[in-house]
Amino acid sequence: MSFYTNIFAALGMGIAAIVSNTFIYPINIFALSYAALIGIFATSVAMLALFAGVKRIGAVKGSIIANMEIVIACILGAVFLNEKMGIYQLMGAVLIITSAIMVSLPNKALKKVSLENSFEVK
Repeated sequence: MSFYTNIFAALGMGIAAIVSNTFIYPINIFALSYAALIGIFATSVAMLALFAGVKRIGAVKGSIIANMEIVIACILGAVFLNEKMGIYQLMGAVLIITSAIMVSLPNKALKKVSLENSFEVK
């Protein structure tokens, strides 16, 4: 799904850049090739790490923890780029962190009750 998202995002941004006459051609082929290598390497390593993590902890926990990417991006943006986090970003980060913690805790409180044990038949 992210492949299609990236393709359509690139097409949309390319069309917007051409229409607004702000399209900048790459300075040289080396810069473009380095950017492509970084993108391919970072994507493949991230996907391999995600698949290894899902294999170890399961799909449900893996999908919740994978959403920590958003929180980490906000923190790195605040630290390195001096971006300000508003109240909505902070609330979202707290919700994501809280859900990741809740999912990782053992769930001993909930017991599965079978339908036969719920109703007494006389």
